[in-house]
Amino acid sequence: MPTVDVTVEPVSVEVEVPDECTVGQWKRMLGDGWLGDKILYSHKLQCFMVDQGGALGDEESIPTLPNRIFMKGPGSVLKMLELALNKQSGRRTSKSIPKMPLERGYAPKVALPPAVPKAGAWVGLGFRV
Repeated sequence: MPTVDVTVEPVSVEVEVPDECTVGQWKRMLGDGWLGDKILYSHKLQCFMVDQGGALGDEESIPTLPNRIFMKGPGSVLKMLELALNKQSGRRTSKSIPKMPLERGYAPKVALPPAVPKAGAWVGLGFRV
């Protein structure tokens, strides 16, 4: 079986995968408990390679060694994956997963509503609240 080097900050573990496994198949296998624990919402994970600009598509073959894949996705799903990888490797960690910087385009950009002054009892008397 080929081996994949999976990185979920701060954990990096080598995991065996079936021959000719695609990214989509691997995400389904994670959801079915391939690493021992079922990774809920594993379909929301995205695989990236350092030398590629975007996420790998579900139909692409999963890159094996010497390449390394980096996982991104919702924090709770990444935490489940991190814990499963730690169990797989026998390591324990309590470090939190760093968040993807907003300027990299991962998180949606949302404009905050303008601040509205709160009306209070003192407003009518000329005091500013």
